Amino acid sequence: MNDFYLQHPPYTKLELKTALIDGFNQLKAVYSSFDERKLFSLQTSYWGCAYTRFEWLLEIQSHLYHHRAELYTLLTCYRRNRLDVVPFE
Repeated sequence: MNDFYLQHPPYTKLELKTALIDGFNQLKAVYSSFDERKLFSLQTSYWGCAYTRFEWLLEIQSHLYHHRAELYTLLTCYRRNRLDVVPFE
């Protein structure tokens, strides 16, 4: 992952937004192409953890929610007051 981030460093807000949207679109395209057999086949990560593709999708979703909560907390701390954004609806 370190090599990936060294080769793809987003610097601006627009670059970050574009990378997030592009990544989502790629994920959606790949998962949309899976039939049931492929969706429930095991896949092992580079660190040795094995899940089905469906389970990996759940892991991706929970990881995204984790980072959304981190971002909300960070923004709230810097603003020192409540944001006019409801992040969990």
